[in-house]
Order: sequence, then C-alpha cells, then structure tokens
Amino acid sequence: MAVVGSNEWYGIAYGNGKYVAVGQKGYVTTSTDGVNWTTPKTDGGYKSLMGIAFGKGKFITGSSTVAGTIMSSTDGNAWTTVANITNSDLQDFRYVNDLFFVDSGNGYSYVSADGITWEQINSIQLVNDITYNNGLYVAACYNGIIATSNDGKAWTPYTLGAKSWLDVAYGKGKFVAIGVAGLLTTSVDGHAWTKPTQVVSIRWVFLIYKDGMFVAISQNGYMTTSSDGETWTEPVQMKDESGNNVTSWIQDMIAVP
Repeated sequence: MAVVGSNEWYGIAYGNGKYVAVGQKGYVTTSTDGVNWTTPKTDGGYKSLMGIAFGKGKFITGSSTVAGTIMSSTDGNAWTTVANITNSDLQDFRYVNDLFFVDSGNGYSYVSADGITWEQINSIQLVNDITYNNGLYVAACYNGIIATSNDGKAWTPYTLGAKSWLDVAYGKGKFVAIGVAGLLTTSVDGHAWTKPTQVVSIRWVFLIYKDGMFVAISQNGYMTTSSDGETWTEPVQMKDESGNNVTSWIQDMIAVP
C-alpha cells in the first residue's frame, strides 16, 4: 500500500496506460503500475477534486471549491478547463456506456457525451453510482431510490425501502444494488427488484463486477465477494503488503480492464 503525499485522495481512474488519482487541494498523481506514483502536484488554486472518470481517450475531473469547473486531460499531467456547468461543487464523476456523469452539491446530476457540453438530467435523488446493460442505465440513489433510464437523461425512480442505495453493478445476468446497513436487492431487468434484505451488517459503499466475481468494499476496509450477487462471503478486513489491517478511509475503487 503506497503512501503518496500528505493530502487525501478522493478519486481514481485508469486510461491511456496509467492510473490517475485526484484529491484534496487539487493535487494529482499518476502511476503506470498502481504501485509507484509520481510526486503529487497542484496548480496552487486549492480546488479539491472529488472524483475523476476516464472515457473517449481523456480524463475528466472537476472542482469542489471553485463552483462548476470541469477539467480535461489526456495524460493526467496537463489539464485544461473545458466547462463551467453549475454554481455548486462537483463530485463523483463517472463514465458509463459512452456518457460522462457528475453530481453536484446542489442535488442535481449532469450528463455529457463529450465532457465539455453538459445537460442537467431530470430531478431524481442524488446519484451514488450508475451501471448499464442492454440499453438500460440503472442508478443507485439516496432515500431508497433506484432509478432507470434509456438515454441517461430522462430517469424513472423506484422506491425500495427508506435506506439509501450506495452502489450498483451488473453481472451474471442481473443488476445488484447494495446499501446502508448491508442491504441488498437484485433485478433481472432493472425494473422489478427483489425485496431488500440484509446480507451483512456492514455499510458497503463500493461494488464492482469483474472476471465472474462481485466485490464489495466498505469505507473502513472490509471486503466481501460473491459469485452470484446473492450469497456473500463473511466480511474480512483488507490487509496491506505487510499484513497489517487497512484502516484508511477508502474513497474510491476501480477495476482495470
């Protein structure tokens, strides 16, 4: 586990042969292997960068303290401001099925085909994550809402209990959503969902599907896996290379193609 700089890192993405991480006070670092990282650097503007996404050959990130600023880079080193889209902070950038998405502190989400021209999507609860399969975008949202869309712009909300859904992924022929208090729900078509059940007692916040396996991680370093999205292993504390428990607050997770 590498310690890079002294500021917090909020987002990570992979593209063009390198990892790029962004964080507090606008610091950025890059790596070609995920182990060795460049010395963090910032432009001095103290624009905390709360997330990053890679798509269409470029990284897209934005500022949490300079309202609405969108920046683009092909290598993670040289950045260009390409848009200002709102009067609020930006967070949680994503690239899903040819579209960029970002949420803002004023409760709205935005979508873009190129990372430059952005459109506010119709109002739903603030999105925590988005996945896609077979013509359907599915979003995990606050206040028990899971929303679906055919184009990434017009969304239909479904209320599944009162607890927030924190992440969603598609694999093994189904959508799987995880939420507060270890809740889980699944759906084959993204519209009809199973009754939320508690499969673990930990608050899971990150979920990915890769190489036939679902992996869920909590912010305080616990991990569980599932081969079908329904039966999960007993949560275990993640370890670093020295065998010590990972207790750092985890902010983001990616699966590299």
